[in-house]
Amino acid sequence: MKLSDYRFQLYRAYHRDKLEVSSGKANGRHHSCSLSAVSSTRRAEILFIMLNKIGLIGLFIIACAMQNIAFGEAWQLKPELSVGQRFNSNYRLTPDSSPIPEQEVYTTRVAGALGVSRLTDTMELEAVARLDFIKFFGDDEGLDDTHNQALALKAINKRERTNLGLKFLLRHDTILRSVDVFEDPIDGRIEEDESVDEGVVPVNVRRIRIRVGPELDYKLTETTNLGFDYRYDTNIYDDNDDPITGDTILDEFDKHTIRGSVNTQVTEKDRLILSVLGSRFDSDSGNTTDNAEIQVGLSHDFDETTNVGVTLGGRFTDQDTPTQSGSDTGFVTRLSARKEAGLTRFDVRLERRLSPSGIGEEVETDEFNVRVARKLSDLILFSLRARGFENESIETERSTANKRRLRLEPRLSWKLTPSWIVETSYVYTRQKRFENPDSGEDHSGFISLTYRWPYELPDFF
Repeated sequence: MKLSDYRFQLYRAYHRDKLEVSSGKANGRHHSCSLSAVSSTRRAEILFIMLNKIGLIGLFIIACAMQNIAFGEAWQLKPELSVGQRFNSNYRLTPDSSPIPEQEVYTTRVAGALGVSRLTDTMELEAVARLDFIKFFGDDEGLDDTHNQALALKAINKRERTNLGLKFLLRHDTILRSVDVFEDPIDGRIEEDESVDEGVVPVNVRRIRIRVGPELDYKLTETTNLGFDYRYDTNIYDDNDDPITGDTILDEFDKHTIRGSVNTQVTEKDRLILSVLGSRFDSDSGNTTDNAEIQVGLSHDFDETTNVGVTLGGRFTDQDTPTQSGSDTGFVTRLSARKEAGLTRFDVRLERRLSPSGIGEEVETDEFNVRVARKLSDLILFSLRARGFENESIETERSTANKRRLRLEPRLSWKLTPSWIVETSYVYTRQKRFENPDSGEDHSGFISLTYRWPYELPDFF
């Protein structure tokens, strides 16, 4: 069966659940706004210019941070190479009621990464580049062998009262599976992946996601700090047209977010927080969402190893589409907790927020994220990750973005030598779309061999 024929059958099954949803958006944005070659070309030019500016800003911050560094402080290189094998019982999370059978897929992955870091009294610098090569075996119809890339940078220039930073994150991966920047079971990643688009369509559409922005922290008094940050997010898809109707089922978007905050130490263990946020979301199909938020919070240190923080506030949202306009209000909140107990570390996060979706609209997301890591011995580490979220469109009750997703992963890491690591894990994934009465479940097993080589550059570097 040709790949195009398989994609056609897959979308035809998908459209059985989607037609009513699409018809509810009469003359809506998705079937009238396919990207033209001219707009795609212009978008690429703008992206190229933006990346050049980002590079100049990053070099400026790094140069400022380095001007007071002593030559005796060394850089750290972190090369990594891994080979892994994975089995998925239902790669596309196909529901039981779907006429498309579940796909049992074997995946071989060869991944390489190079990290660079430096920590001094006046700067923090951390960067990593990652490249994955993926080859599919078994029931792999409709799945092309592929490769994913990730590039991340975090730089902070420290002064007596001011910290100026820059974060940049680029991921080139697919809708069905995201690429991780870091896979350390404790430290996680430079930036948490907040994407809620995995599995939004059952086809392995490739995408480029970019997140970049400066951060400023100013020490107003001994007990009060002011914070400001700006963040730019964009999603670009390699192929987002529906082969059945020719409609644009995935919608490229840009999002600008500005945040300001004040936090003050009220007691030795308590810190009060006030933050305001403004954001603008624009999709290529003409959807615009303007959002404003205000939150107050408290962070409490029970002791040196335990911290709990909570924020609560409201949002005020205006939406404009090519066919209608409206407004919406709701509450936003975040609860986080951290506990280090001997050889065990616990991290928990509960959150409600607005998230950009790849179908061209913003959704209200309720999410929980739990991480537990325990050192069983000097050579063996056990970790458990659990993430679940529910999306609900703020525009319409019948949106293809409305879904629930759960992912649970216990993992065991065994350090054979200081550089060689064997890891094995089991992953359970479940996804439920609101318009479909059945859920899709996937059971996955993974084993990998990784070589990590910490290397310290000479002092004169």
